[in-house]
Amino acid sequence: MGDSRTIIVVKTGRPSPSRGVQGMLYMYAVPRVMGQYRGLSFYGRIAYAGHQVDILVWTVDEIFIKNPSKLVLRPSAPEPPRRVPSPRSAVSATFPRRIAQSGLRRMPLRRE
Repeated sequence: MGDSRTIIVVKTGRPSPSRGVQGMLYMYAVPRVMGQYRGLSFYGRIAYAGHQVDILVWTVDEIFIKNPSKLVLRPSAPEPPRRVPSPRSAVSATFPRRIAQSGLRRMPLRRE
């Protein structure tokens, strides 16, 4: 995996470990399910309104890779999840506003 890119997850809420896990899931899944990215490795970045948190490639390790199926099956568990997003927060129409609030500027994909 000599080629790498960055996946940016934009969040407006407070930082939490689950945000990092979300980014790591994307880092793991994108090169496996989207053919145009096959063979690439991804860095991750969680962008909040006031700061950013980077996720390094090596954090998606063997231990992490063995556990995503548990995370994916969790929403279908008999007990409801502790927290469910409201319909308003789930609307993708707010995405451009979230990017603007995060302070991110459009950056070209970087090769490393």
